[in-house]
Amino acid sequence: MFIGIDTSYQSSNISYKGANQYVDLNGDISYEPAETTSKLSVFNISAKAGIKKAVSNRADILGYGLLSYRFAKRDMKGEGGYGEYYHWGYLGLGLGFDFCLSYKLQTGVRLEGMYAPIKSKYFRSVYVELSKLDPDLKNINLSFGSTDGFRVKLPTIYKISNTISFEFEPFYEYWHADKTDWKDTTIEGLIASVPSNFTRNYGFLQVLDTISSKT
Repeated sequence: MFIGIDTSYQSSNISYKGANQYVDLNGDISYEPAETTSKLSVFNISAKAGIKKAVSNRADILGYGLLSYRFAKRDMKGEGGYGEYYHWGYLGLGLGFDFCLSYKLQTGVRLEGMYAPIKSKYFRSVYVELSKLDPDLKNINLSFGSTDGFRVKLPTIYKISNTISFEFEPFYEYWHADKTDWKDTTIEGLIASVPSNFTRNYGFLQVLDTISSKT
C-alpha cells in the first residue's frame, strides 16, 4: 500500500491586441484600438492512497484514489477586464504502470478520472469580480453544475529515499463544467451566469511525493 500528497502550480499570461468596431446610424464604421491582458494561475493539491503490485522484477501496476482541491484565478486587465476565481474539491480514481530503469530511476504512465460531487459556493463555484468591469456591478459567487475531467501523466520518478521521491511529469488535463446558476448584478434587469465550459492544460509538472510507505 502507498499514500502520498501531490501539489502543483501553473501560471500563464495572454495578451490580446485588436479593435472595437462601431457602426453609427448612417452605416459608417469606425474602429477603436483595444488591448487586454489575462493572467491565469492554477493550484492543485491531492492526497492519494492505493496499492501497487509487481508484474515482473522491473514492472509494477498500481491503482489509487484521490481526494483533491483545485483553485484557478484568471485576472483580465484592459478593455472589458474583470476577475474570476474558480475552485472545487474533487474525488478521483487512478491507474498506472511503472517500469524500473534502475534502483533509483523509473518511468511510467498514469490515467486519472476526476469528479467534483458537491455543488456549493464552497466546493464547486466561481467568484466573479464584476466590479472591475463596472463599479456599479456587484461581485457574485456562482455554483457550477456537473464538473468532471481526466488527466494523463507520463512521470519519470527519481527515488530520493525509501519515503520520498521526486517526479518530472509531462501531462495533459481536461476539465468540463456545466453552466452555473444565475445571479443578480444590482443593475435592474441584468443577471449573470457562466456558461458550460471546458479547460485543456498540458505541459510539465515537478512533483514531490512527501509521504510514501509500503507494506
